[in-house]
Amino acid sequence: MLLIGIDPGASGGIAVINAAFATPQVVKAFKMPETESDVLALLRQFGPGNHAMIERVWSSPQMGVVSAFKFGRGVGVLHMALIAAGIPFDEVTPQKWQKAMGCLSPRGTARVEFGSKDKNITKRRAQALFPDVKVTHAIADALLIAEFARRFHSGAQLTPRAPQGAQDGEEDEARGTEGRNDEESEAPGRAEEAAPEGAAGHGRSRHRGDRTRGARLR
Repeated sequence: MLLIGIDPGASGGIAVINAAFATPQVVKAFKMPETESDVLALLRQFGPGNHAMIERVWSSPQMGVVSAFKFGRGVGVLHMALIAAGIPFDEVTPQKWQKAMGCLSPRGTARVEFGSKDKNITKRRAQALFPDVKVTHAIADALLIAEFARRFHSGAQLTPRAPQGAQDGEEDEARGTEGRNDEESEAPGRAEEAAPEGAAGHGRSRHRGDRTRGARLR
């Protein structure tokens, strides 16, 4: 099976890894195609029978209205292209895969698409894991997301301590926002999104407990 890592955005990329090996074996890595048709044509090369992992992204205060609209549209194109190509996929938050791959920023927060984090952190890590590949900023994150997917599907340990509930990407996401605690960093409505149906309106402690007990890959 091939595993496809996708870093959304015009400056992102798509990487393909062969999951049949115990160590990373890169099949191909691409800068993000410029048109919708090119995205679909590329993904159709790796159609049914394979699996994709795409970064779960959202808008940020650093984006302007036009940038946010364009970015969201690009993510939607990727989702629909995966569906059209017959490729099942999962989503993973930046904090989750960067923590697992050992490339969070020194402050403990994930690099974001339009933020100020140093993108060389993920490029350096990708170069260490894939010494035979010419790693660029465009494909670095995609390579690491694909490798995260390979380790996840193989059952390999993803974090040094692998605590109970460590697969809850929402908890990592909240912890990774500028050093604030979980309760302070949640944007309006995010606690309700993460909580099981019927849990909304029962307080912050209930939301945190539900997220831990119901941990799953987002």
